[in-house]
Amino acid sequence: MNKLKVNTITLPPSVLNVYKPPDLPYLEKVVTAGEPCTLNTAVKWASSHKDIKFYNAYGLTETTVCAANYEFTKGLGHEDFNRDIPIGKEIPGACVYLFDELPQPVPPDVVAEIYVGVLGLSKGYIGHASHYNTDKFIRNPLSDDMLLFKTGDYAFQDPDGT
Repeated sequence: MNKLKVNTITLPPSVLNVYKPPDLPYLEKVVTAGEPCTLNTAVKWASSHKDIKFYNAYGLTETTVCAANYEFTKGLGHEDFNRDIPIGKEIPGACVYLFDELPQPVPPDVVAEIYVGVLGLSKGYIGHASHYNTDKFIRNPLSDDMLLFKTGDYAFQDPDGT
């Protein structure tokens, strides 16, 4: 990466944690995705010797990867360094919902399952996994024009929509 002067990377936190910011002096932007990212990892990179923009992205293979994004800025006060940082807000072209078991939307601060709709959403599984389609790919109860993917992940929404 140094030989090529790479300035932007996307890595899962477990791989990112193999490096230290001084190891990659050309970096300007770090995107982490693929697994939960702790505050400790975000602080390490966003508070490095130079200003590196740090993003936590969320998405799934079925949603053509990214559906939500969170820009971490140094100086955010959090009490627990082992806490996962937020997955952020939906990106343009994506819809991210938190639904109860009905499925219906839940208010902020209520833990519920994440459902994602994006323009590139798969139409379903084929072959040996196709029997999961009716459980995992559902019509959006709020809009008939979009298919949603039931992720199996759970979250809550802050009052600001994060």
